[in-house]
Amino acid sequence: MTVFLQAGLLLLMLLLSVPVLVFVVQIFAARPRASEATPLSRTSETPFSWAVLIPAHNEEQVVAHTLRPLLARAGSLGGRVLVVADNCSDGTAALCRQMGAEVVERVSPTERGKGYALQFGLDHLAQCPPDVVVVLDADCTVSADGVAELAAASAQSGLPTQSAYLMHAKEGASVSAKVSEFAWLVKTLVRPLGWGRLTGQCQLLGSGMAFPWPVLSRFNLASGHLVEDLRLTADLAKSGVRVRFHPQVRVDSFFPTSTTSRSVQSRRWEHGHLGMIVTEVPALLVHAVRTRSSSSLALALDMLVPPLSLLVLLVFLMAAMEWVLAVFSNDALWFAEWATFLLLLLGGAVVRAWSHWGRGILTPAELLQIPRFVLTKLGIYGRFVVKREKDWNRSDRD
Repeated sequence: MTVFLQAGLLLLMLLLSVPVLVFVVQIFAARPRASEATPLSRTSETPFSWAVLIPAHNEEQVVAHTLRPLLARAGSLGGRVLVVADNCSDGTAALCRQMGAEVVERVSPTERGKGYALQFGLDHLAQCPPDVVVVLDADCTVSADGVAELAAASAQSGLPTQSAYLMHAKEGASVSAKVSEFAWLVKTLVRPLGWGRLTGQCQLLGSGMAFPWPVLSRFNLASGHLVEDLRLTADLAKSGVRVRFHPQVRVDSFFPTSTTSRSVQSRRWEHGHLGMIVTEVPALLVHAVRTRSSSSLALALDMLVPPLSLLVLLVFLMAAMEWVLAVFSNDALWFAEWATFLLLLLGGAVVRAWSHWGRGILTPAELLQIPRFVLTKLGIYGRFVVKREKDWNRSDRD
């Protein structure tokens, strides 16, 4: 091999090794029983108020299931529930009012996206601001006691606090939907358990997020960004604010049954994440060096880990390419061995995550179908290169 080819392969291997090693460290640092710890006591000498902020775009079919457990006890626990009916053309606003929620309506044909709805709700809450704001999607389920505990954790720490946010495949769903559930579990529970234990930092996940008002009110959320939660996490880190993980509170939701709807949802999330890797990770690393910010460094490394399907695909392709080169040049052999070692590390981490957290989702036979699932994602990753998703679009509910 030429010196230039060797240098290029070395650079590629280093770039690939970092996210693999971060992923492996996160998985093996996680403790299976950490999310089962004794819930935080809400007793405090200083009472605090909290509000649940729910952005809702045409959610008439699902929002009642979200509101019912919240409205049953929110008032008695010092909370209020605000729904932002955002560009709705159905009966979302009327239904929420009928159930007893506080409702504000927003209409804007040009400014569309969850971020705009959240900022509209915050502007309304600013008239009488609560101590803590909890953001919840309109298709999620959590008890009022769970929200109160999450708000208490945020109030006591003075930091944004993320609950465990789990998405489930519906009963009778396909194997691909179950693999999606497992991949989501790894991203939103297992990895944060490990990284939070090591660094005290985690990513915001879009729902089940609690913010002290003095922190959240410093930021303008009005945007149509594909992953507004990750964007806000980065802005917080640059301000020296960590996001804490509080897995004792769990928020649940379901993946759409429709393959098309799941594809739309996955494309928005994954294109948004990849876009943030390209644009934001370098900025976070520069900020971490300039300010010696450990929160920026921890977030940059965490964000550098791409979606699990893409990570598996990249490592496998790199290993295959290196072994092909090794046939023609002995100089490539150690690159091939390096890539194979990364593939084995990644496989071991996935198996550990499955053995401790995923047995109830995938059978051993279904776990072996992950490579086939990865191949179905090629279209999503190809579109990122040739036709990247840029506009926020909500996936259809079932």
